Amino acid sequence: MTGREGQVHEVRSASEMDEVLRCPVLEKRGHGNSPHAEEFVLAGTLIYIWGDEHRRRRRMYAPLVSAVALRDIEAWLGPMLQRRLDALPASADGRVRADVLTLARDVSLAIAARIIGLDDMESLERLERLGELGDRLVASLKAHLEFEKAPGMQGASPEALADAKARFIAIRIAEAKTAKQCFIDEFYRPARARREALVERQRAGEIEQAQLPKDLITLLVTHDAQLRTEPSWDEDLPVRECTMTLAASDHTTSMAACHVVADLFHWTAAHPEDRGRLTDLAFLRRACNESLRLHQVTDPATNWRHAREDVTLKNGRRVEAGDRVALWYGVGGMDADYYGADVASFNPWRAESGNLRRPYGFAFSGGSKVCLGLALVVGSGGEEDARADDFRGDLPLMMQAFFAAGMRPDPERPAVPRSHVHASPADAREILMWKTFPVIFDGLGK
Repeated sequence: MTGREGQVHEVRSASEMDEVLRCPVLEKRGHGNSPHAEEFVLAGTLIYIWGDEHRRRRRMYAPLVSAVALRDIEAWLGPMLQRRLDALPASADGRVRADVLTLARDVSLAIAARIIGLDDMESLERLERLGELGDRLVASLKAHLEFEKAPGMQGASPEALADAKARFIAIRIAEAKTAKQCFIDEFYRPARARREALVERQRAGEIEQAQLPKDLITLLVTHDAQLRTEPSWDEDLPVRECTMTLAASDHTTSMAACHVVADLFHWTAAHPEDRGRLTDLAFLRRACNESLRLHQVTDPATNWRHAREDVTLKNGRRVEAGDRVALWYGVGGMDADYYGADVASFNPWRAESGNLRRPYGFAFSGGSKVCLGLALVVGSGGEEDARADDFRGDLPLMMQAFFAAGMRPDPERPAVPRSHVHASPADAREILMWKTFPVIFDGLGK
């Protein structure tokens, strides 16, 4: 790589963004906007390594989302969803009310705990404790977004604002470090000890390989010798791989669930012919993909790629070694040339053009860095031509369970939105988020 001051290339089209994500010489390096937080939560984990180390780590984790693993998750998920719905208490008027944000997050935490390999997670209290710790970890990562001017700071100098922001972030980081130690003591260390004992028994021939748990901590134990040879290795790396998995699932699927519910409530109000499809998984998969395309649920800041060597893209753009490429995922998912003139509207029957096959936009990144949980969230196989043994996706399955239980808006408690502003200076549109999303389940409590 040259030592030149690199140029920044803004990429806004879906096709060019897809090409950049697939280009092997355009690498994702380093940390994002909160490096001091990320160094003890995400550093050296799958999302921050590149090249051969990334390929080895990704192969190591592939069993977590294999066809066998996903079928096991689906067999477990259906009954778990029903138990969670059945446990919802009825109000004084006999109706069952709940908040989609809270309910979906409980389900997401249960799935994350299963994938990580945390034990004794059946009780709601354990899930809530895990969620509390996850909140504090994620708060440190998002502190740069969530900082608001303190009372009396209006008109303060840039220096004073910067100092106040630094103090705000420092508090969040201190809270996150305490939360991480609690996660280790209460969840990770007991689970790791049990799996180390099981792996030792398997290696001694006392139990079969198939009897080992199929989770992340077991993979970390069985591949311990390999991990210790990697450039990113330190003794805390296995813990960070678990906190990365928790952070990746914390509030993302639950926020996406609120978006899907809101989009489908509005869609079926205007298209009553589709109300009968609200428990049809093929239709729900289309709806989930469309909602994921339309709404970002992660950090709205840019996603960077760094040029390791010169490359010329298909449209003739020349990217030289040392240059950076700025990818705005939310903008790419709103490319009218690819998704149609009504790109800003929700349409579960949207027809794709071109050959990108990205009905969910850039919600899962792409190329070699595509999110490992893609199939887990939206399912494997196509929307309409899924095979019988394909996993249908935890988000569509969640929606199916909720609508089968008679979910409808709560007329007395409307959903409360909040918003982030997109970080792109060329695109200041707001990104919709939710504070609460109350609903009523007419099929429960009777």
